[in-house]
Amino acid sequence: MRNLKLKETRGAALVTVVVVIVVVTMLVAAGLNFVTGMTSLNTEALDGVRALYLAEAGLQRALHEIRNEDNPATEDEPLEWDFSGDIIQIDIVADDTDPSLYDVTSTVSLGRAERASTATIRKQGGEAVMTGWGL
Repeated sequence: MRNLKLKETRGAALVTVVVVIVVVTMLVAAGLNFVTGMTSLNTEALDGVRALYLAEAGLQRALHEIRNEDNPATEDEPLEWDFSGDIIQIDIVADDTDPSLYDVTSTVSLGRAERASTATIRKQGGEAVMTGWGL
């Protein structure tokens, strides 16, 4: 009688261990997939914030150009600024009706993120003042 019960339960531990290993493996794989996805989202968000700040830096560069140049307009060819390996494209367009007014667009592509900042800059004497700004 005792041998009969032992024969019926033989191998149950092996099956249980295999099932537990499969379940744990699936949980680990799902966790790794989640972490990898979150890392990708964080990198994309970081690229977006960095691109925004670089676009803002492009507006400051345009402010400098307008302040120091006689004709800073770049209608023919945009100004490209290499900022630590990232390229900022700056378009400075002079207003047709008011020669002291410039519309500026600063664009940055970084990874999968692209950001643009726009501003209206007025040149008054030797100074340049940002009168309008937007994303």
